[in-house]
Amino acid sequence: MSCMFLFLFSSLFHAHDIFSSYQMFEVNMDEYLDEEVESVKLSFQVICRDWAAKVTVSKISLLVVLSKNYLS
Repeated sequence: MSCMFLFLFSSLFHAHDIFSSYQMFEVNMDEYLDEEVESVKLSFQVICRDWAAKVTVSKISLLVVLSKNYLS
């Protein structure tokens, strides 16, 4: 029983720490999250652009191979 009490007490204490930390940064949280969203968007755009370029090269390579085999 005492182990369970200690576990619940430590969990409650940990939750309080997290909530207190959030309150400390709450003023800047919207700005921070906006910057994070923009950062993630830019990263995804780069990833998608690179992927699209690779797919285009692969399609061109495939078309070249197929046209050589078809015309041969």
